[in-house]
Amino acid sequence: MKNDMLNEQMMGVGSPAGGIMPSESDIQKQIDSIDQSEKQEAKQALAQILQVIAELKEQGATEQEIIQLLSEMGISIEQLEFAQKLLDDNNNELGLSI
Repeated sequence: MKNDMLNEQMMGVGSPAGGIMPSESDIQKQIDSIDQSEKQEAKQALAQILQVIAELKEQGATEQEIIQLLSEMGISIEQLEFAQKLLDDNNNELGLSI
């Protein structure tokens, strides 16, 4: 369920619709419209996903197996990387405010 929420938020933020990338101000407006508790839940869901991936890597999972797992969760590797950049409290390199 949390993964669905994270995916929905990532699909709405930063994902080009029809090949047109939204402007930074449009993305920021979308971020600002998300409730703080939802942002916290998204951060927690991301942390859980990253923990599962780390555990899978420790168990010898291949990159393809991890991509397949993400696909089953409805998340692409690109969306995961975007979420990591967006939700990183210490180093938000996207220039957006969470």
